[in-house]
Amino acid sequence: MASDSWRIHGNLVRPDGEIRRGTVTVAGGQIISLDDEDTPRPDPASPVLVTPPGSFVGPGLIDLHMHGANGADFMAAEAGGAREITAFAARHGVTGMLASAVTATGEAISAALRTIAGEISEQAQADRSGRPLPGARLLGAHLEGPYLSQERRGGQDPATIRPASIAEFAQWAALAPLRMITVAPEAEGVSELIAFITATHPEVVVAAGHTNASYEQARRGIDAGIRHFTHFMCGMSGFHHREPGAVGAGLIDSPATVELIADLVHVHPAALLMVATARGPGHVALVTDSVNFCGLPDGSYTKRGRPYRVAGGSVRMADGTLAGSLLTMNRAVRNMAGAGVGVAAAWRMASAVPAAILGLAGRTGALAPGLDADIAVLDAQLGPQATVIRGHVVYDGAGVTVPAVPEVA
Repeated sequence: MASDSWRIHGNLVRPDGEIRRGTVTVAGGQIISLDDEDTPRPDPASPVLVTPPGSFVGPGLIDLHMHGANGADFMAAEAGGAREITAFAARHGVTGMLASAVTATGEAISAALRTIAGEISEQAQADRSGRPLPGARLLGAHLEGPYLSQERRGGQDPATIRPASIAEFAQWAALAPLRMITVAPEAEGVSELIAFITATHPEVVVAAGHTNASYEQARRGIDAGIRHFTHFMCGMSGFHHREPGAVGAGLIDSPATVELIADLVHVHPAALLMVATARGPGHVALVTDSVNFCGLPDGSYTKRGRPYRVAGGSVRMADGTLAGSLLTMNRAVRNMAGAGVGVAAAWRMASAVPAAILGLAGRTGALAPGLDADIAVLDAQLGPQATVIRGHVVYDGAGVTVPAVPEVA
C-alpha cells in the first residue's frame, strides 16, 4: 500500500516556544511527527513541500473575531459572501475562525446565523468527502451584542442595543453553533443570561465587551462565568488608579482571557506589550475584528445606511469613531512580535491560545503529532505564503511546490 504522507520543511514554530529548522510529516489530514532536520531526508513515498528561504512554518492562525473582508459581510447573510470571507482569511494564514455578527434586529441576526450555519454544513460535507475547504474553517458563530452598553457602544447600532433576553438567545443558539457572545456585564438582564448560558450552553464563551462596567461589576461578571474580554482596552471602561474599570479587571490574573487588535491603531504598541507582560502570552489572543472594508482601497463607503471612511489603516464613522479594523491575522502576529514579545509568543497568541479558548487544544493550534495538519507558512517579514487545512494546501501564494501525494493502493 502506498503512503499518503507528505512533509513540509522550514523554520518550525514549535509548541515549546522555540523556532528551529525541521520537518513536519503529514498524513491523513493529521500531523504525524516533527523532526529536527537541517535538510529533509529523501523519501519518494513522502514528498516535501518546499518553502521559500527564511519562511516560518507554524500552526494555522485562528481568528476569534472577524466580521467581514474584501467587500463581504457576515451580516449580509449571503452564502457567497461568507465563502469570500473565509477564502480571504485563508489567504492570510488563517485555518480556523469564528464568524462574528453585530448588534442588529433579531431578524437580521437570525438571517446571518442561518447563513453561517449553512456554510458550516457545506464545510462538513467537504470534510466527509475528503475535499479541501474553499477557505478557513468556520468553527462557529460569535455574537458581538446586542446586549451592550450605550456609553461604550463604539460602532454598534445604538437603536438595536437592548436588555438581555434568554428567550432570544435560545432562538439564536438553535439556528447555528454559537461559540462566543460578547455582553456588557452591567447591562439589564445580563447576569441572568450568563447564568443560563453557563448552565445550558457550556460550549459558548461569554465575553465582556462594549462595557462601562466598574471594576467590581466586571469582577462579579468573571465570578459568574465571563471567560474572555472582547477587543480588550477598546470599547470598555478604562483604567484609573482609583477606578480600575473593566480594563483593570482584565489585567489581573483570572480565568478570563483577553483579546487584542494589534493593528497599531486600536492599541498602542506599548499597551500591547503591557497586556502581554501582565497576563502572559498564554492568556492573550490576537484577533482582527476586520470588517467588510478590509482588503478594499481607501475611500468613502456606506454600510447599512451609515457612512464610513477608510484611510490611514483604519475604518471610522463620520464622527471619527473606530468601527472595526482592516487587520489581517498575519499582520497581527507581525505587529505583536514587533511590540516586543517576539515571533514565537505572538504566533502562540494567534493559534494555541484561541484554540484553547474554544476548547480545541486537543485538535488544532500547534505543530504537534496527533493534531490536525492546520499549518500557516509566513515569510521572513510574516507575509502570507501558504495555508494548509487538514493536510490540504488551500492557499499557495508563494509558488511553493505542492507534493504529489501517491494514491492509496
